[in-house]
Amino acid sequence: MDTVWIRTHDDILVRAKSIMTLESGHDGLYAECITGYKVQLTSGTCPVASQLALLEEIRQAGADDSRAVVIMPVCEQDSLVWHREFADALADRLNEHDQRTSRIGIAPVRRGHVD
Repeated sequence: MDTVWIRTHDDILVRAKSIMTLESGHDGLYAECITGYKVQLTSGTCPVASQLALLEEIRQAGADDSRAVVIMPVCEQDSLVWHREFADALADRLNEHDQRTSRIGIAPVRRGHVD
């Protein structure tokens, strides 16, 4: 499960194997990591079904360690779904976005990492 990452709503990457607990708050879903950090995964409420769907995405993504996978929350028709993407494809898209925005004078998207 070293190759599975969760991307939060504010672009922080959390290694799935470092998550100890999930906690649903009134303002979103939080993950408490083995390092003691508490990271907000989603903004807004996250029903139990969405939490279980996240765990299933992690399980399925962890079954194949050949490529790194990023799982991220996506709002579709007023509901939260989890989208899985290979990390190299996601990195290519983000780099392309940064190159386009730098040409028109917009700062790149802030990115962070919590392990």
